[in-house]
This record gives sequence, structure tokens and C-alpha cells, in this order.
Amino acid sequence: MLRDHVSKKLNRTPEDLFGRDAWEVFVLAIDYRNFVVHEAATIRGDHCAQLLSGCRQMLAKLANVADIVNAHQKLILSASSSVV
Repeated sequence: MLRDHVSKKLNRTPEDLFGRDAWEVFVLAIDYRNFVVHEAATIRGDHCAQLLSGCRQMLAKLANVADIVNAHQKLILSASSSVV
């Protein structure tokens, strides 16, 4: 979805949007997730921490690209200013 829709709409590669290292870890995490789900397998726990960290970085960068954080903060500010 990110490669096929978000990056194409913004005319940028996922590597450019999110950083090459973050994108590579994110793709690896997706592959790991697919492997675990389809093969009912696990890998060493220390790898899981790296993959989770990569996914969290991607989520934060995606929120930044989509300006979700600012939109959420504006929503909170507008809601608190309308409450008397």
C-alpha cells in the first residue's frame, strides 16, 4: 500500500519518504510477519525487538508524512477550546 499508493501519490520512493534503512527493516518485518502467520514459526527474540523498532519508526514517519500528528493536535486543541 505504501509503495503502490502513498509514495506514488507523493511522487517519491518509499526509501526517500521514510529513509532507506527504515524501509528495509519495515519490508523485512512484513516478510517475517507473513512467515510466522503462514508457517506458524518463530525466530529468535532479539530479532523481534529489531523488527518492532523498525515498524514503530515507519509508523511515526508515516504519521509525519500524512501530517496526522499535527491534525490530531489541532483536533484536541479545538475540542478543548470549545469546552467551557
